[in-house]
Order: sequence, then structure tokens, then C-alpha cells
Amino acid sequence: MTPALTGAHRPRTAGLAPRLLVAQALVLVAGAATTWLVASAVGPGIFHDHLRQAGIGHTSSEAARVEEAFGSALLIALGVALTASVLLALAVTLFRSAWTCSMTAWPRWVLSAATASST
Repeated sequence: MTPALTGAHRPRTAGLAPRLLVAQALVLVAGAATTWLVASAVGPGIFHDHLRQAGIGHTSSEAARVEEAFGSALLIALGVALTASVLLALAVTLFRSAWTCSMTAWPRWVLSAATASST
């Protein structure tokens, strides 16, 4: 039988805000990776079909160069857009969690006065 953990022996765990921030970051990275993979897999095929419909043959060197340019532009644009969106979402989450944590540390009379004046 193990003895009950007392305050001195209890392992310290991260608070709720850091754990939520990590969870949010994982969701954002998973969403960005999924977007990248789907766009990389679907985009070139759709673009190739548009080239074929426009009358540019599959065997021409121009079509190959245009498809290569499209692929490069797609990956660069997705990389920049996804990086910006992930960084912005993490910044908003960090700001919001820091604001919420700081609000809980304020004296109750300040919070009640602030909520009373806003209504």
C-alpha cells in the first residue's frame, strides 16, 4: 500500500492554461499539415486538367514547366499562409490565456467594479 501524497511529496503539474495552449498548438499544427497534404495532392491534378482543357498538351515542355511553376508557387503560398495563420492563432491564444490568468489574480472589488461599469 502506498502512502497518500502530501503537499510536500505531490508532483507539480502544469496548470490548465499551459496544457490548453499545448493542445491548441497540436490542433493547429495538425490542421496545417492536413491542409498542406491535401492541397499538394489535389492541386496539381486539378491544374493539369485545366491545362489539358485549355489545349496545352501533356507532352509539351511548356506544360511541364508551367506545372512545375504551379507546384512551387502552391507550396510557397501554402507555407507562408499556414505559418502566418498558426502563429497568429497561437499569439491570440497566448494573449487570451495570459489575460484570463491575470484577471483571476486581480482583487474581487476591481473585477466587480469593472463588470458593473460595463453593463
